[in-house]
Amino acid sequence: MNEETTRKLQEEEFWLSPLDKEEQWNEDNEECFVPCDNQNELRALLMKTAQNIQEARKKRPVTINLDGDVVTYFKQLALETGIAYQSLINLFLVQCAKEKKRPVFV
Repeated sequence: MNEETTRKLQEEEFWLSPLDKEEQWNEDNEECFVPCDNQNELRALLMKTAQNIQEARKKRPVTINLDGDVVTYFKQLALETGIAYQSLINLFLVQCAKEKKRPVFV
């Protein structure tokens, strides 16, 4: 058997061999991977993800009573945007705080 034939057989065996745990996990979860064409884009995406994780860790759980129509509004908005309604409420409150908005008492 010559060297070329041996190489082809080894390559064929490699592709036909069963996947190890990590390879199988990658196969099973490939839809979770974000396509990325270059390392700078990937680095920026990872940095943004890390910042989001840090921001999420700053949040504190609270209990709040909201009017039913307010919850319904944000749940409908969640369906339209694909963002969890709790996150939308938080986003709205963050914007209000940044703009130093005050409630109108009527």
